[in-house]
Amino acid sequence: MKLLKNRHVLLICLLCLTAGLAERLMLLHYEEWSAEPVILSRFMCIHPVYNEKGSWIYGRMGLDYDRFRLMAEHGFSILIECWLFRFVEAVCRFFNLRRGVLYTLDCGIAALIYRLITRIRGVFTLDYLYIRGRGTFDLPDGYIGIAAAGLIIWLIYMLTAYYPFKKKKVKGMTFWPKLLWEFRFTGMILKATVMNAEKRKELFESWQ
Repeated sequence: MKLLKNRHVLLICLLCLTAGLAERLMLLHYEEWSAEPVILSRFMCIHPVYNEKGSWIYGRMGLDYDRFRLMAEHGFSILIECWLFRFVEAVCRFFNLRRGVLYTLDCGIAALIYRLITRIRGVFTLDYLYIRGRGTFDLPDGYIGIAAAGLIIWLIYMLTAYYPFKKKKVKGMTFWPKLLWEFRFTGMILKATVMNAEKRKELFESWQ
């Protein structure tokens, strides 16, 4: 278990380091590639620009750049992402599912940590991969996309285990008892996210 956690920490560190090296490379060639973008395909090119809006959402909503608000948002998002990691891990353990999705969630955590470091440094985000019709992004944006895709695929996979389990447990129940069971099961999983491995195992066994 400890080795597994260390792997996740190592992956997050490597992802942050890779994002930093990519940004450093863009900075070294900023003047050159800003003036003459590197064409990768008909739809993509390397064209470094500073994102003075703060984020893609801020740009869409027309909000002004606010460094401390962004720092608070990233800090809160890291806490949410770490809790989501624990939630997905608990569900996987309950249904005995593979936990490969947790590595995609590492990508989301790494992106948020890197974003927070960028805000603490007091610099604008340097975006460099232009995708025609979509905008300009950086490596952490790709990390977030990987995390979102992994979570969607996991959700579909998880539901294939959840519904047969639920069908077996609520067989013969009427609507309201079924709904109550749903709330109790959700509460049990939420409770498991804050338990240690031994207590969580006892909790799961009482439900299975």
